[in-house]
Amino acid sequence: IPPDGLTDAEVRNLLAQVVADVNRGAAHAERVRDFAVLPHALRAEEGELTPTLKARRHVCEEHFGDLIESLSAQAPPKPTSQDVRSGP
Repeated sequence: IPPDGLTDAEVRNLLAQVVADVNRGAAHAERVRDFAVLPHALRAEEGELTPTLKARRHVCEEHFGDLIESLSAQAPPKPTSQDVRSGP
């Protein structure tokens, strides 16, 4: 259950508002395009955090790989060198 009895949708909406506010002041390349809410907080006992509370990327990729892939699948394709036009 999300904090303060909020539903998952309400939490996601609140986060979307924060992301939109941050994106307004960010350059295009710095903007957050999409995000996901993890099903639980990262936990040291699951190996997702170090003793100093830093995320262990490889463990998080194992545990949340499907979620990460779903975000990657939704992202617009990156331009290739063929997509970039030279000058006139």
